[in-house]
Amino acid sequence: ALCGTFSYIGVYTLAYNLAYLKFFTPIGSARLKLQQPVVGKCDVDDATCRDAFPSTTELPYCCQPDCAPAPYAGEGSCSCSWRPRFPNYECRFYDGDSAGIPQRSGIFMASRMRFQQEVANETCLLPNATTCSKLWSIKAKP
Repeated sequence: ALCGTFSYIGVYTLAYNLAYLKFFTPIGSARLKLQQPVVGKCDVDDATCRDAFPSTTELPYCCQPDCAPAPYAGEGSCSCSWRPRFPNYECRFYDGDSAGIPQRSGIFMASRMRFQQEVANETCLLPNATTCSKLWSIKAKP
């Protein structure tokens, strides 16, 4: 009888059914922060901390000096002899704040960006402006 009671309480109730635990659905949000690679795991806010970006010449997906422009694949693209089936692109360096934009339920991580210089239409910015056909115009494309 004692062995049966121990088996029922110890094994079945506690170990198998986990009756001693109370389960709740977790509530919260996950956080993620992107950070550029650094030398020696230093704090990026420290002025003496140095970034450890690899050279773009070591990255096989970046345009190299011996690659030819490939306008068919978009701005900043090139065709390299060692990757004939895939276009390469001009590489730029970004820190975590520039490459990742936190969203309400996740994070947007940019993998490719395009820059162009825009100029505000001064007539739209006047205090007495009643209409504006185009607030920004493209001054220069890269």
